[in-house]
Amino acid sequence: MVECWKSEANFSVESSSIFLEEVDKRRSSTLHKVITNVLCEANLFPYPSQSSDKLSSVDLYVAAFSALPERGFTSQTFPNWEEWNDSDAKNFLVGVVGVAWTSLSPGCVVEGYLHVVWVRPEYRRRRIVQQLLRRTLSITEGGPLSHRVMRWRLHTMKSSAATNEYLLATLRNGVARAVSFKATDDGGFDAADGNAAYEEELKDVELLFSAVKRMYKEFGFCVRRYIYKYYAGKADAVEMIKNIPRTRKEC
Repeated sequence: MVECWKSEANFSVESSSIFLEEVDKRRSSTLHKVITNVLCEANLFPYPSQSSDKLSSVDLYVAAFSALPERGFTSQTFPNWEEWNDSDAKNFLVGVVGVAWTSLSPGCVVEGYLHVVWVRPEYRRRRIVQQLLRRTLSITEGGPLSHRVMRWRLHTMKSSAATNEYLLATLRNGVARAVSFKATDDGGFDAADGNAAYEEELKDVELLFSAVKRMYKEFGFCVRRYIYKYYAGKADAVEMIKNIPRTRKEC
């Protein structure tokens, strides 16, 4: 899922540099919780919102942070993770991929499920998602016992009549923020815009769906199956997988 809310953080996209950090729930529980809190508060349109319960299955976040030279912060001099709070994360976290590990038969290999993929919209042109995915997919071992990653799997929203119906209902309920940033300052549409604004928004979302699917294919994912009304019981999804060739004897 790609998050589309308008950031209120007071930093300059142009002046900041990006560094990546792997945040394991077992080893960095404090920062893991802080990132979870940020995702829970985010508007993830066109995808449904995430609760802490839903995100509890995420074992590892691969996170992108903005290092700001004007504040004296770099990847080497960043504040101690254990001293972070929600405000720090909102100011410096610019993107994240959340991974849940699942053991596969015969139990000595794991699947990495991409539970959430998020980036601040103002950072999209810097290809943060691609950097995060490249780092994530380079991970070769996962799970409590560090078993080999045999497969990656994900779901992403699919354009369809059912999906459009869900998106229109979401827009009309005022839950969504515009993907194209043609909305009003408070994130909604002017009343005079009417259905024309919604239709324009749907076109932008369809372009987003196509771009996301194309990006995953470039990373070696292929379509496994289509799932009817997967998201919130209303929007359709496509399941994609990436198999990793066996390189050594298992167990």
